[in-house]
Amino acid sequence: MAKPASFMGLPLNVRVKIYKLAGLTRRCPIDLGTERLRKRINAGTYAHAYAYGHPYTYGQASALGNCTFETRSMSPSCNFETFTCYCPILPSQLLQVSRQVHSEATQVLYGQNMLRYSYTTLCGFSDLQNLSEDAWSSMTSLSIKMQHVKIHDWHYLCTHMSKRISPSQLMLNLVYHIDSLYTAEIIGESFRQLSSLRGCSIRFNTDPEAFEDPLEALGLIAKNWALKLSDRLPSLGETGSPDMLNALPVELKRMTLMNTDLISNQQPDQSGLGAIFVRNGKFQFSRTCCKTCIDSLMECNCPFRKTGWSYGGRIAGTGYSTSCTCDRIPLALFSIGRNFNGVANDLLYSFNRFIFYGNPTSNWTFLRSRPASTFRQFRAIDFVIDAKAALSFPNRSTRGHDWAGCIGFIGKSLELSQLWLSLDMRVDGDPESYYNVVAKTKNTLIREKYPRIVEACTELRGLKRFHIFLSFEHGQEAVLEQMVMGPTYNSEMDGKLKPADRDPKNPHKTRRLLMR
Repeated sequence: MAKPASFMGLPLNVRVKIYKLAGLTRRCPIDLGTERLRKRINAGTYAHAYAYGHPYTYGQASALGNCTFETRSMSPSCNFETFTCYCPILPSQLLQVSRQVHSEATQVLYGQNMLRYSYTTLCGFSDLQNLSEDAWSSMTSLSIKMQHVKIHDWHYLCTHMSKRISPSQLMLNLVYHIDSLYTAEIIGESFRQLSSLRGCSIRFNTDPEAFEDPLEALGLIAKNWALKLSDRLPSLGETGSPDMLNALPVELKRMTLMNTDLISNQQPDQSGLGAIFVRNGKFQFSRTCCKTCIDSLMECNCPFRKTGWSYGGRIAGTGYSTSCTCDRIPLALFSIGRNFNGVANDLLYSFNRFIFYGNPTSNWTFLRSRPASTFRQFRAIDFVIDAKAALSFPNRSTRGHDWAGCIGFIGKSLELSQLWLSLDMRVDGDPESYYNVVAKTKNTLIREKYPRIVEACTELRGLKRFHIFLSFEHGQEAVLEQMVMGPTYNSEMDGKLKPADRDPKNPHKTRRLLMR
């Protein structure tokens, strides 16, 4: 007679899936200090909601089980919008079934969730220090926020962590509120006990009226320790003098610069190219949080975030995150030396796609102002021309003349056989803008304006790729592309997505770039 099936007789990967389906994993972070309180308060509410099949709602929140954590936006201060977790309470009963189930469930609970903890002078780090060794060794993401931390408490926690965390596995996010630069330096010294981390983000906040030292000094401490703890490249000052860097072989220079922000972190596709935005002739960098600087979104750790509001008053601060995807071109690299400058330019213009917004005059000026040695290094250029701008392209307008001049400069100066040119002429704005602005001028755009814009590109014979994106009449895209590339050109065979596969809100996230 066959033995009856048992839970422990199932393969480990099946048991892990069961643990996850039972509710041991959550999309939003688990607060180790307040989860037990939340369980006690909300248990009756959740039980009632499940029993009667009604979703538990709060204001405009999603239905029960659909957490709003991922959709939060960042406020003008350093903090994200306050949210209440609507996820079901954790099934802690699983940890009491048996020793083996406890060990397996612990690895899922602490290894596949984002964890957060807020330090208080009353409780210190007691909840963290009471975690088991299995919990610490399984942990992959931990965020800690400290308001006026006691130095000896923090030093003891670092000692405790150093003996228990697994090397190169934990993403550690730290937010401190300090009163002096000396405090930041003392806090940093405790990091020496920690083993290497998978990633690290550190932010120091302070009272701007009482803090007398420059914020740049705080930022340098945060950056150096975040890089050291995650085994990343050290800062320029630690690698040696500029003369030492200039003496490196070209291949080593190239490999070194490949790990810097010369290649944009914004890579919305699988091409390996970064995306650099240029608006009206100037580099444009986002001033909103990238939401990757700290996975728990406890607080923005992007380096550009200098001020904000917290605890009822204004704060100042700065930080650094190894996972931040905000673009910051390291201009200092171009001043190290002539040879280093050449390698840096090659990477900047060969491994990024330049996306131009605004009037053609400023974009033409931007291209002409680049060093002459970089002209033939451009690999991908996008021009974003919305419907309103397209309507201002009559035959003899200044805008039309400068557009022709810009395209003529590209034809004469850039290496067309290696260049991918795209014209994104989709409607810029909401659906209401589409119907109010474009519906009345649709025929004018299709029959007159768009062909006139593309006509200037007919002198660019020999382009590697040429793609056009429209909001309507998608069949006209191929007609306009063939005006430049010839009657046999098929852009969909060249990596362009079909209209049905595109994201109407953000075309750059869906465009498939295939670089050969």
